[in-house]
Amino acid sequence: MRPGDDDVLACRLASARKLLAELRLPAAEADRLRRQFIAVCDAIKAPEADLETGLRRVAAFMSTLEQAVAKASGNSSQNEKSMP
Repeated sequence: MRPGDDDVLACRLASARKLLAELRLPAAEADRLRRQFIAVCDAIKAPEADLETGLRRVAAFMSTLEQAVAKASGNSSQNEKSMP
C-alpha cells in the first residue's frame, strides 16, 4: 500500500456520506441506502479487507447514489411539469 492510500479511501467515504446525508429521498429508499453504506464501511474495516476492494465498494456505492440522485431529480422534474 502506498502512503496516502488510506486518505484516498477516507475522502471517498466522506464524500459518499455527505452525498447520502444531502439526498432528499423517500424514507424507505434513504434507509436502504444508509444500510448499504454501513455495509460498505463494515466490509472495509474487516480484518481481511484490502484497499483495492474497499475502493471498488465505495465506487459502486457512489454509482448507486448517483442513480438515486438522477431518479429523484427525474421524479421531481416530472412532478413540477404536471402541476398547473
